[in-house]
Amino acid sequence: MTDEEFIAFIRSCEYVNVRKLPNGVWIGVAKMLYTAGLFVGLTMEGYSGKYHYPTMTDAINAAKTWDGNGDPPGPWVKYKDGNGERCNQRMCDESHSDSTTV
Repeated sequence: MTDEEFIAFIRSCEYVNVRKLPNGVWIGVAKMLYTAGLFVGLTMEGYSGKYHYPTMTDAINAAKTWDGNGDPPGPWVKYKDGNGERCNQRMCDESHSDSTTV
């Protein structure tokens, strides 16, 4: 599958701002029920993790500027993957900062 075909498939799944990071990992943004998600590690089968942002604009801006190193920029609130979740310490108070299993 070419990159163009992959992008077309992912966009058909309602993702926007789909792109490949310099490290080869695919990312995209999608609206969720109460937040917007910056999805990391997109594949034909799903994704490896997601950062929750308060708005689509915040998530899109992060997707446009993130180089894939560390966490993405902007006011992400929580990161979730198959190993659990963690709060952005700049956004969550201490009562919500413990890592818990999803």
